[in-house]
Formats: sequence, C-alpha cells, structure tokens
Amino acid sequence: MASRTKKKTPEQEALELAALKKEQRSQQMIGMIAVGIIVLIIALSGFFIWKGHQPKTADVVPSFVTSNGAIVITKDGIEQDGKKWDNVNSAKTNTINGLPVLTNGQDPLCPGCGALEREIGAAVEYWIDNGKLVYKSWPISILNRLSNDTEYSTRVAAAFYRMAELEPDHYLDFVKIMYESGVQPNESAFKDIPDEKIAEYAEKAGASKKNAQKVIDGKYKDYVDANSENLSKDESLYRDANGTKTFMTPLLVINGAVLDDFNQDDMTSYIASKLGLKVPSDDELKKYEALPIADESDSTESKKTEDETSDSTGTEK
Repeated sequence: MASRTKKKTPEQEALELAALKKEQRSQQMIGMIAVGIIVLIIALSGFFIWKGHQPKTADVVPSFVTSNGAIVITKDGIEQDGKKWDNVNSAKTNTINGLPVLTNGQDPLCPGCGALEREIGAAVEYWIDNGKLVYKSWPISILNRLSNDTEYSTRVAAAFYRMAELEPDHYLDFVKIMYESGVQPNESAFKDIPDEKIAEYAEKAGASKKNAQKVIDGKYKDYVDANSENLSKDESLYRDANGTKTFMTPLLVINGAVLDDFNQDDMTSYIASKLGLKVPSDDELKKYEALPIADESDSTESKKTEDETSDSTGTEK
C-alpha cells in the first residue's frame, strides 16, 4: 500500500515559515556585517594612506626656522624669523641685494657631509661674514639605523637646533667641531659620542656651561625626526644616485637647484662658481679654520670617515 504524506497543520506551517524568515534575517544580517567590515577596511586603508602623505608634526618646533626647518644665516647672524625666508631660494627671489642662496642638508653621521664641511665650511663662513651669501642650514636625521640604537643623528641634529637657539653666534663653530675628522663617528664602524661629550664640544665652540647642558636636552628630537621625514618625501630635493633619484646627504641646493655632482677635485671652487662668488684666499680663510680639538684616541677611530663614500641615503629614523 502506498504511503500518504501527512498534511501539516496550520500551526506547523506557521512555525516553519517563522523559522525560514528568521534564517533569512540572519543571513541578511551576516551579509550586512560582512559588507560593513569590507567598507570599514577600505575606509581605514584610505585613511592610513592619506595620513601617510600628510606632513609629520612635532609638539615643539623651533621658532626661528623656515617652514621646512632651515636655519637661515646672513651677515647679521641667525635670522630670528625664518619663515620670511621660505620662498627665498635663489638670487631671483632674494629680497636682499640679490645674494646667492646656499642650502646645506647634513646628517651628523654622514661621512660625505663631514668631508664637505671640512672642505667648504671655512669659505662658507667667509662669504656669510662678508655679506656675499645667504646660508640655510638643515640638520637632518636619516642615518640612525647605523648608530647602534643610540639615535646619534637625531641627538646631534637636535643639539644643532638648540645651539642655534641658545648660542647663535657659536652655531657654525659647533657644527664645524662635530664634523671634524677626529670627532665625527665612523659610519661603518660606529662609536657613540655620549651627550656629556657633545656638551663639552658645545662649550669648546663658545657656549656657556649652562647653555651647553641645554644643548643636549633633546628638546627638538621629535622635531628633527618629523622634519627629516617630511624632507625625505619632497621629490624636488632628490639627488641622482646612479640614475635613480633619491633623498640623500649631503644635500646642497644652490640658488634653488639641487646639486648632483660631488665628484669634483676642488669642491670649494666648484661651488663658488655655481654661486657666482670668488674663492677666498688662504689668508682670508685663516680665521675660519677649525681648531684640532679631538682627542687622539678619537682620531684613529674616525679617521676613515674622510675616505668613506660621499653619499648617505635612507629614511629610517
């Protein structure tokens, strides 16, 4: 005998319909949640991409620098209102007698920066003092990864800003000392300079003992790193490195144009020609020459710096 399906009662049909609708609602909710998660992921990704392209900021910013962190030096000393020099990059845009403008970006650990400072530093000071040049000094930190977790580049660059703030008349002397071949650490065999030693060098450059201690207080460390990252993203500052444009030090901008060629036998004469200036005589340079202040033990450690490659790249802080 054939079986006959038992007819569902109205109550059973109602329960099954309710269960079906509940399942449909659950599936719809799961779908909405999944779509919401996808939208959130896309939104967060877009936010972080946008945020990554925004300029980095720091809570404490030097009041005397340009908007991109340059310390401006003229024959009158360090300018206290750097922002008025933001767009002064060449003789064409200069507001004071059409003077040439030299911008120098230096990482304290960069061997090429040290070699260049030792070669052209005295001439640069001569040109500044004699009203021939507007000089923009950029302390940069892109080589911390080579300093064995000591943040050497950041610490010294921050000290440069503090020296410019507290002892402006002695700023260039301090920079000169920190790039001496017997002081600047060797990039490839790093040996740290502790803060107290940096304070000693600040005193030797002319700072008071009280201000020398403030020079190493790290006030502008966050600013140095933030500004260095911002500069490293500015493609107008990229140098040519074997056919590839990249951000690297030393970074020289002469009358608004980034210098790519550092392989000159006489960089002072080469830069002078680019600036349209006369090379100072040996007698004129004597008062600007750095005094040998490094310890003998330091000299052996960092002597190789002069022979290192002239370029240093990187964006890691």
